[in-house]
Amino acid sequence: MMGILNCITYLGVVLIMSRNEFKEFQNRIKLLFVEHSEITRIWKRMDRNRSNMKESMESDESPIHLFIVGKSGAGKSVLTKKYSKKHPGYTRVDEDGTEIDYKPVLYMRLPVPFTYKGLYNNIL
Repeated sequence: MMGILNCITYLGVVLIMSRNEFKEFQNRIKLLFVEHSEITRIWKRMDRNRSNMKESMESDESPIHLFIVGKSGAGKSVLTKKYSKKHPGYTRVDEDGTEIDYKPVLYMRLPVPFTYKGLYNNIL
């Protein structure tokens, strides 16, 4: 006897699959990330802000902070998590042999209610 089948329409095609196949399909869909032009624009802005900070070139055109707003589920967290993964940390050894860890982009959730102590604890 065949198990329960799931029937979905995907890109105009009717797909019939077992429960396990359906779960696998759902997991693949969850991992999809479409790099929309708006995401690319925001990432370029973040790159420009980082570059300007390195060169100490702060201006009204490129402030230090970037406030990203959007509806719940729009992808703000995914956008920033993906950006931080594109810029992973690394370790350098200085002339004294001391290892220095660099984190060019740091992603973290801020404490609610916000306190500086909570922020510093998250960084550590």
